[in-house]
Amino acid sequence: MKPREFHLFDFPNNIYINLNPKFRIKLFDNAISKIGNKTNLAKYLKREIININFWVAGYRIMYNKKYPEFIPLKVLKKLSQLLNISQKQFEEKIISYKSRGSRFEIKYPKLPIIEKQDIARILAHFIGDGSDTKNFYYYNKEKQLHLQIKRDLKLFGDVHTNLKYYKSRKLYYLNIPKVIPNLLKHFYKIEFGTFKSRVPKSFFKLPNSFTSEFLKAYIDDEGDLSNERIRMTSANLLLLNDLRRLIKIKFPSINTTLSKKKNNCYKLIIYANSLENFVTLIGYPYHPIKRIKFISYLERIKYRRSLNGKRTKRYETKSKILDYIRNDRYCKTHDLSKDFKITEYVIKEHLKMLEDTGLIKSFRESGKSPKIWRINNGFR
Repeated sequence: MKPREFHLFDFPNNIYINLNPKFRIKLFDNAISKIGNKTNLAKYLKREIININFWVAGYRIMYNKKYPEFIPLKVLKKLSQLLNISQKQFEEKIISYKSRGSRFEIKYPKLPIIEKQDIARILAHFIGDGSDTKNFYYYNKEKQLHLQIKRDLKLFGDVHTNLKYYKSRKLYYLNIPKVIPNLLKHFYKIEFGTFKSRVPKSFFKLPNSFTSEFLKAYIDDEGDLSNERIRMTSANLLLLNDLRRLIKIKFPSINTTLSKKKNNCYKLIIYANSLENFVTLIGYPYHPIKRIKFISYLERIKYRRSLNGKRTKRYETKSKILDYIRNDRYCKTHDLSKDFKITEYVIKEHLKMLEDTGLIKSFRESGKSPKIWRINNGFR
């Protein structure tokens, strides 16, 4: 299946259009001339004469303030039929468009909208960390992901977004014009929400380059990287089933498992034996921290393969860890795992044994920060 182009008349009818003034005035003059008068035009469009007056003027005045008056796409489609005007002619004369009730518009729109990899990333982020309420927000702690979305949104034109930092939750949120998610929901026949989101059906037929961008962006949001595996956890079983089927169809050499977790959640897992295939076929995540972890995991896997099955004895590993902590003074589990090329799970086992014997102890810099390990002063 080839990527598509979404033209103006592919948009939902509740999108509102701001036309070039000269073109707009001529459009309604021609419509009134052809149909006889404003009264007949109002009947044809199933609107009031006052609406036609506002559209011709391009604004309305409320509370002594002038507001731009956008034209519903449904009206333009009827005028297109009446005057035999092509959608291409309309597309060339559009200044901006927006959703009803929203003050944020897409200026200098790029039409038609080309189905590119940017759309795959945007969809994945909206499914992963999007909040589709009266306004649309994208929440994530990693600022780089927000900046990537802002770049991808240029696919639509000049898109006004507002990036702010949510201090109490220690994350960023991006306010996105409601028209963008509304268009995507209409084009792909999906919804955004914890229990409603699904992978678009067309993604099972689009080129693998689309699938890979979609999966990387989703893992950026919802993928937990630990112990050399990728975990995607969700209460939406249908979504995880979609993701698993998508991987199986597009990248059959990548093995996945789907299981139930506590609290009515489910987890989709990609294990260590598929990470190299994942990078070869799909690529690294864009999330900078997850990308570094991914590279670290692959280094460990290659290192263990180079040992040809030989393993360091457990007491030797514990001794080396103890020396490492003694020399470095303060160590985190992740750093030890990276330097010793051992999974965090195994490192934690060694640390627990050393802690139980009183040789080391741990503390946290704050409530939920990673444990920091150091030598117990009594055993220096």
